Amino acid sequence: MLSQRVSKHEDIFFLREHNDYDEPRDYFLIHHRYCSFNETEEREIEFIEYDFFATSIFCEKGKKKFIIDKLNDYHPYGNIPSEKIDLFSGAVRFFPPEDVIELEAKTSPHRDDAEKCS
Repeated sequence: MLSQRVSKHEDIFFLREHNDYDEPRDYFLIHHRYCSFNETEEREIEFIEYDFFATSIFCEKGKKKFIIDKLNDYHPYGNIPSEKIDLFSGAVRFFPPEDVIELEAKTSPHRDDAEKCS
């Protein structure tokens, strides 16, 4: 059986950049919505859940700004909200800040399910 998460460019709602001035490579997280689908025993596709998660992006040193600029250039809602923190510290959080989660829940195209996530 097939199980898949589907996310589109406009589903990105928050960027968390690593303060990586002293690292050998660049690193950031994109927080985005996704829809999860499953194939049933009858070979039909069914919607399972709507949620959000973070994807880690590692890239060549100096390329992070270029990649983030491209994400912002093509994002249908303007610049994606972001923050810069040390992602390797003991207090790293893979969830966006609470105010961003609340904003996501209020503005999501899948609002009912997003409110369940916050």
